[in-house]
Amino acid sequence: IMLVLMLNSGLRASEVSHLQISDLDLDASMPRILVRGGKKRRPDEVDEVIISAKIAQVLKRWVRGKPTALPVFSTSLDGTKPISRKGIWRAVKELVRRSRINAKASPHTLRHRFIMDEIEAAQQSGQSNVYFISRRARHRGVGATLTYFHIEEDKMRTHLEQRKDRT
Repeated sequence: IMLVLMLNSGLRASEVSHLQISDLDLDASMPRILVRGGKKRRPDEVDEVIISAKIAQVLKRWVRGKPTALPVFSTSLDGTKPISRKGIWRAVKELVRRSRINAKASPHTLRHRFIMDEIEAAQQSGQSNVYFISRRARHRGVGATLTYFHIEEDKMRTHLEQRKDRT
């Protein structure tokens, strides 16, 4: 559930490790997660991460009956000890090992895939708006988001170079 959430929300490992049940707003018309602090932010800053209704339903079942003061993802039997960033890293490594994928992966790989999926979806819909994607990725500015667009250009260039012309 944790890795699926990261893949579908772009949450950073540090954000997931600090996530409390009280940070989940799963019954809103647009379900969201409140992310406090985070990368290079003040502890009192809060970002809203919009999630799909499907992910919200999965999270609802996951936290059902648990006190809101507990972490969403825990490593202790009583549910009080939040998972660490290192624990999240291990979970990603274990998933890759079990799936027999011969590739390197990290928690940031999930975030990267989320952003690339956002770009691809926007381009397919004709709504490729770098500011919207930057906001979804929770980048401080569009500069970080633009690096992902350059990756897309590199993929396109490679594709065109490898493609056989129909002449």
